[in-house]
Amino acid sequence: MNTYNVKIHSESLKIMTHHSKDVFQALRSEIDRKLEEVKNSNSKISINQALILTCFQLAEDKYLLKQAINKNVDQLEFQTKTLLKDLGFSCSNRNFEKN
Repeated sequence: MNTYNVKIHSESLKIMTHHSKDVFQALRSEIDRKLEEVKNSNSKISINQALILTCFQLAEDKYLLKQAINKNVDQLEFQTKTLLKDLGFSCSNRNFEKN
């Protein structure tokens, strides 16, 4: 377990994670980038509001990415079943049998 000290504006946090320093830094950079983007879009919002909006944007990104991945997996599964059927295999519940 790795421990990292993080300071976001006046808040200091100690975060424990299994991620390496490089991964943690990449995550931190993405949060900082999104937070700066939110703050620049409206200079009158408080830091707390900006942090909440940043969380929503990151959650939205994750949700949309999951949807895109699931769509790609479904397409690949369909293509695989089609190819296997063309090769003479029957597909039922991911079990493949030669006809």
